[in-house]
Amino acid sequence: MKFITTIVLITLVCACSTTPPPPELIATIGEEETILRVSAKNGKFTSYYPDDKCIEELECIPYSYWYRYKARVKEVVKGTYNQKHVTFVLLQHTNYSSENWYVRLGKFTNEKTIEQLETGYFIIDHGVEYNEEQNAFQN
Repeated sequence: MKFITTIVLITLVCACSTTPPPPELIATIGEEETILRVSAKNGKFTSYYPDDKCIEELECIPYSYWYRYKARVKEVVKGTYNQKHVTFVLLQHTNYSSENWYVRLGKFTNEKTIEQLETGYFIIDHGVEYNEEQNAFQN
């Protein structure tokens, strides 16, 4: 019974994990950051993953893929953003969405990545709650 419980817990942890994007794909985050409260229903699987270690001669199973979300902006918590909708990606193991989702966004600098993912924004951090005093997200 303990074995089954352990397997279930490991599966749950893996299903919710996110992976930070490779540094060469992202801009340096300056003093001005953007944190939004959004509503996103479904992410779209992009089949794109940033892993140069997978070469054609070797079989490779990527752990994380980019999922693209088009979300309705409910509130600008920090920074400036003037649109009603935002499109961003999240590098993770599985699809995630929420009616009430706080996201800290970064910008890509790599034009090929922006073109391939059809957006210039990616999630740095996220959660269903955000504590402004601690500048921290909670799930």
